Amino acid sequence: MRTYGVFLALVGMLVAVGFLLGTTPREAYKAPAEELDPDADGGAALSDARAPDASAAGPIEAAAPSVPSNKLRLAVLFWELAAPIAGMDPAAVEATVLSVPQGVETRLARGGDDAEGADLAVVPLAEFISMYDRLRALEPSVVAIAGYSHGKEELTAPGDAAAPKAGETVGTSGDAAATMLSIYALDFMRTDVSKVKLVSDPADVANAAWVTGPHAATKKRIVLSSADASRLLPAVIIAPRRTREAKKADLVKFVAAWFEGTARVRGNAPGVAKELEARKAPLFSGASEKPQGALAIVERLGQIEWTTPQDNADAFGITDSKAMHVDDLMTLSWRLLRTAGVIAASTPAQLPITKDIVAEAAKVTPPPGDAPKVAELQDDAGAPKGLNVLLTRRYDDLDEATLLADIAQTARLFDHGIVRVTTRGGDKASRTLVSKARKESLTERIFPGNVALGNSAAAVEVCVAP
Repeated sequence: MRTYGVFLALVGMLVAVGFLLGTTPREAYKAPAEELDPDADGGAALSDARAPDASAAGPIEAAAPSVPSNKLRLAVLFWELAAPIAGMDPAAVEATVLSVPQGVETRLARGGDDAEGADLAVVPLAEFISMYDRLRALEPSVVAIAGYSHGKEELTAPGDAAAPKAGETVGTSGDAAATMLSIYALDFMRTDVSKVKLVSDPADVANAAWVTGPHAATKKRIVLSSADASRLLPAVIIAPRRTREAKKADLVKFVAAWFEGTARVRGNAPGVAKELEARKAPLFSGASEKPQGALAIVERLGQIEWTTPQDNADAFGITDSKAMHVDDLMTLSWRLLRTAGVIAASTPAQLPITKDIVAEAAKVTPPPGDAPKVAELQDDAGAPKGLNVLLTRRYDDLDEATLLADIAQTARLFDHGIVRVTTRGGDKASRTLVSKARKESLTERIFPGNVALGNSAAAVEVCVAP
């Protein structure tokens, strides 16, 4: 009986195995793929084996090409500097107005063929110098002077404050142009600007005797403003190398249109202010920051002295004018900003200045005839009475060549001021040097002074009418 039970169990198991074999699906045998040698055929076989089936994936779309813009894209720092753009052809120009230099740098880095980029920019010269090292690969260059700051930046101090000494602090807003005004003034007064601490934290600024900033709101005495040093702080039009080469014709047209725009601003400041306030597209891009009201814009427009084609021709050395040349101003600014530790890079051996754009746009030819002359200093001539002395610079040694160069530069930077010169040797020696300085700088705004020299060999005073 037991044997019979075992027999039935084995038969049942055999039937179950047969059932499973009959109902389980089976695939045809496939040989393993041939192993490919990656070094054979230069790796071509391996590449082909790994390549996707293009027919299965469908057609591959090519990336959209970068299409050059048919208009010049600008990045402008501050709305007041965009004023001459109002009224330009929106089919040729699109401007984005920003309030921070980093925004201008980013747009220049993206280039004008990018909807969020720029072909060129309008910024204060001090800001351009500050951002130059970060944009060096673009080879940016100054192609025109847009205008000069006229009262926006102020340097203030208590009425009895002496010039800061080494280790003392000077408060600054962080604005490069305002900082430049302060370090120029301190350097003029023989303060070692490399040892003066520039601070921008509000708590530190509040404790600083000397403070500089854009139109500083303070009860302190205004020592100096950009209205006094009227050629120290220009705003400039800058363009990378690619724009200067690939879009030169458009760039020349833009600079010429800029000169026309400055004339519109001078003739109708309220109308231009309302256009800026409206920031209408497509002339101003939607990425432009919201401007202040018309009143604030009008006030800022009054703090700019707009340039003419003649001003640019004189500043770029196209004429024989003795005006402050942009290369001399850039060298001075770069040296002071570097010495004060505001920037890290030294002055480039080749200054980033391009003259041919403004030469074509300005269309100014030197006037015929002899060079202008200045009147000889009369024996009884003296400086006007009642002048306010802004700055005084003293010299330990009487190096005539250095002194004459400094006097000429000072007269050009303060082109509405009076320069007084006192030298060791009395009035006669001072008058002799003044006569030479007048011929060198072609200005009659230089007079002999009467400073108590003490141990100094000479002194130069910058004065203005009260």
